[in-house]
Amino acid sequence: MAFSSAIPGTAFPQHATAFASPLTAAHVFSSLFLHQFASSKKYQKIPLSLFSMPQGVKEPLRGYVLRFNVAALEVPSASADVLSNAFA
Repeated sequence: MAFSSAIPGTAFPQHATAFASPLTAAHVFSSLFLHQFASSKKYQKIPLSLFSMPQGVKEPLRGYVLRFNVAALEVPSASADVLSNAFA
């Protein structure tokens, strides 16, 4: 087994027991795949998220306005009233 010599220390025995049977291997693979898929999913922003965008301490006003506008464009349901209240 050339692969087992490539893994240093005790890492190989831990992973070897996890894949002892094809059913276990499929379950582990499925769990890892779902975890990766769920963690990389982008969620739609809501108008409330604009209220939690403070200006940085040393951030120029122009930079803050640009960052706010980019974030506001990512919120499809933001009305003019919400945008003006969030920016104030």
